[in-house]
Amino acid sequence: MTAMTLTLQEERWCESQVEDLNAMMIADHPRVILDWAEEIFAPCLRFYFRPQIQDFLILRLLESIGSSCDLLVEEQHLAFLPEQHPYGSNRGVKVMTIQHLSDGLSDCEAWICSEQSVSGSKAISIDTLHRGILKINPLAHLSMAAIQDLSEQVLLASDNALIEQSHRERAKSVIRSVDFSARR
Repeated sequence: MTAMTLTLQEERWCESQVEDLNAMMIADHPRVILDWAEEIFAPCLRFYFRPQIQDFLILRLLESIGSSCDLLVEEQHLAFLPEQHPYGSNRGVKVMTIQHLSDGLSDCEAWICSEQSVSGSKAISIDTLHRGILKINPLAHLSMAAIQDLSEQVLLASDNALIEQSHRERAKSVIRSVDFSARR
């Protein structure tokens, strides 16, 4: 059984289901974990954004899978959210300003964060403070050095894509500006 086929069997998650999920995802790339969460929980999935390296990485990974999960941001952290974060453009993603985390979790089934759970390096845990919904940390099994390396890879890939797009647009504008009618 793969992580993609294991879904909610009961009204709330039980520890054995969460343990099975963690066992299957222990070596998975964070993008795979986010992809699974998106497939199972969208549109009832939220990402709690705080201004730290892990959260910026998760934001980029969500962008890379085309996620539409809404962002929860405390008012004092709004200034740290990239102004033109590509994750939200044209995807119907809402940035929800909250006072307390529970304000943004009242109607969702799972939330994504970079916060380590009390269970250590497990990517998925049951959030007993918020109605027993799932708390997903796709980076939980990575060391800070691995997070830094992955962050550099993701940002480099993102920058390369932007540079490539810029070059294509520049080439198109050059082609449009050349008068081919004079050639013969």
